[in-house]
Amino acid sequence: MKHALSHSEGRVTVTIGARRERDMLSLWVRDERECGPVETVAGLGIGLANVRERLAVLFGARATLTTRADALGWTSTISLPWMITG
Repeated sequence: MKHALSHSEGRVTVTIGARRERDMLSLWVRDERECGPVETVAGLGIGLANVRERLAVLFGARATLTTRADALGWTSTISLPWMITG
């Protein structure tokens, strides 16, 4: 988040959420900006690629990271198997 929003001017609203759907847990982070559409900048994706790799090592093909930009901001969603530890 720090790197993605470092060049933002104006107000940025960050929403974090979670939801369990059957045997999967979805976690998401969304930013909405007053300054207009998200612009792609050089270097976009290295951190996201690292997260995808870590998810693959830990959970295999059952875990995913999806991202999307729209007119107001950016959303990243991680889905992974629901696990109870104890």
